[in-house]
Amino acid sequence: MEDLIIIGAGASGLFFSINTPSHIKKTILEKSDKIGSKVLMSWGERCNLSNTNISIDNYFWSNTQALHSLFNTFSYPEILDFCEANHIQTTTEPNWRILLKSGKSKELVDFLIKQAHTNNTQILTNHEVLSVSKAGEIFTIHTSNGEFQTKKLVLATGGKSYPQAGATDIGRQIASAFGHTISPIHPGLCGLETKENLSSLTGNSCSATINLYHNNKLIHQEKGPLLFTHRGVSGPTIFNTTVALGNYLNQKKSNNEYSQFTLGITIDKNTTIKKIADFFHLSTVSENILHIHDIRPRTEAKVTVWGIPLNELKPNFESKKIPGLYILGELLDITGKTGGFNLQRCRTSARHCAQNIT
Repeated sequence: MEDLIIIGAGASGLFFSINTPSHIKKTILEKSDKIGSKVLMSWGERCNLSNTNISIDNYFWSNTQALHSLFNTFSYPEILDFCEANHIQTTTEPNWRILLKSGKSKELVDFLIKQAHTNNTQILTNHEVLSVSKAGEIFTIHTSNGEFQTKKLVLATGGKSYPQAGATDIGRQIASAFGHTISPIHPGLCGLETKENLSSLTGNSCSATINLYHNNKLIHQEKGPLLFTHRGVSGPTIFNTTVALGNYLNQKKSNNEYSQFTLGITIDKNTTIKKIADFFHLSTVSENILHIHDIRPRTEAKVTVWGIPLNELKPNFESKKIPGLYILGELLDITGKTGGFNLQRCRTSARHCAQNIT
C-alpha cells in the first residue's frame, strides 16, 4: 500500500511531489521513459516558466472567484522566489515571458527530479496506467507493470495534446469513470486552416488585430503577431484565438462547426510589408474576413481546451464525488493563453493542493 500515488511526471506531478510534506511517501507513475517531456519542449526548450502578467484576463475559466484565490496564493513572484532560492537563474523578456536564463529546460527538470527524490518520492518510468478502480477507501491502479494501491490518488496526467511528448487521454478516462463531467476536447494554442488560399504568403508575418466572430457576432479579440502558413494562419494571436474558440464551443455545448466562425484581420498598410498589403489590397487600416475551415490537429496543439469543472472539486482540488482523488493542471477547466500561463496554472494548482492535502 502506497501513501500517495501521482499519475504523471510532468509540470504538475513533479511540482506537487516536491511541495507535499516529506513524511508522506509518494510514488509517481510515468508512462514513458522520459520525465517532464512537455516541460523540456517548452518555448523551444528554453522553458517558459511563467509570465509577469498573470491575471484572470489571460485565462479561460468556469469560476472567476477560484482563479482569483489561486493566483493570489501562488503566482509568478513565488515562482521567481522559488528559482532564486534554488539558484536557478531566470530572465524576463519584453513580452513578459519568464524563461530560464541558461536556455536549457533540462536543467530545471533535472533539479525537480532531484528535489522529488529528496522529498521522499520514487519515480517509476515505463509504468503506463491502464485503468483505476476503487473499493471502499482503496484505489487500485492497474498499470503495464503491475498493480498499485493507495488511499490518495493524484491525477496529473495533462491533456490529450502533444502525443509526441507522451500525452494520453487516461486522466480524462479516469475522471469520467468516477463520474466527473467531461466536455469535448478542442485543440488549443495551434494554427487555424482557412478556406482562403494564403499559401503565397507562407512564412511572412505582421502585426494585426484579430476578431473572432460566430455568425457575425464578435466573441473574442487578440492583438499582436500574425503568421501566414501554407494552410492558413498561425502565431501567438491565433494560438490564443484557438483557445477562445474551444472555450466558446464548450460553453455553448456545440460541436466543431467551424464553418460558423470567421476571422476579421485588421492590418495597417503602413506597418506591414508590400507583399501582404498587395495581397489584401490594403489602402488604409481595414478589416479583412477569413473563413475558418478547420483547426490544426492535436499533434500540433500545445494544450487541450476542456477540463473538470472547478465546482466539482474542493478548494484543495480533491474531488467532491470521490474522496481521496485529486485533480491538477491541464485536467482542470482552466486554460491559459500562450506565454507561460499554462505552466503557471500547473504549478499553482500543484502547490495549492500539496500544501492543503488531508
